[in-house]
Amino acid sequence: MLLTPHTFIGLVVARFTGNPLLVAPVAFLSHFIFDKFPHWDFFSNTTNDSGQRTSGWRLFALVADFGLALSLGWFFILRALWADQNSSMALAYLVGAIFANLPDALEAPYIFHMKIYQKSKMLQRLTNFQKTHQTQAPWLIGVFLQLVIIGFCLFLLLG
Repeated sequence: MLLTPHTFIGLVVARFTGNPLLVAPVAFLSHFIFDKFPHWDFFSNTTNDSGQRTSGWRLFALVADFGLALSLGWFFILRALWADQNSSMALAYLVGAIFANLPDALEAPYIFHMKIYQKSKMLQRLTNFQKTHQTQAPWLIGVFLQLVIIGFCLFLLLG
């Protein structure tokens, strides 16, 4: 799943949990739950061997997705701080956004730094777990379902 939907899911977890100590594990687990939804991401059906993952449009798209997720996450954090004057909710949003994306961040060495990945049994176990707990979908269906998830999250966050 792309980073932006994971961010929104983490924000929703924060909104309805409120306590950063509860938000962290729930948002982390939500990552694996929502990766079971049929989705498409920039690394679907690619391998490291071909160099597809670290060059061309995929790298650009990943950076754009990261920037969008970061911007939207900060929007809700700053809204909680300034508009709502609620620093504990802002902290919960921050924790939710980070922990909902943490499994993908921990998988980054597999994509970008194979030497680090090969030295870490924990990263290898995490990556293998992630691979077996994904439901890939064709581009159009996978992106559409993620847009539905984002829309539902926005409804919950703004409603």
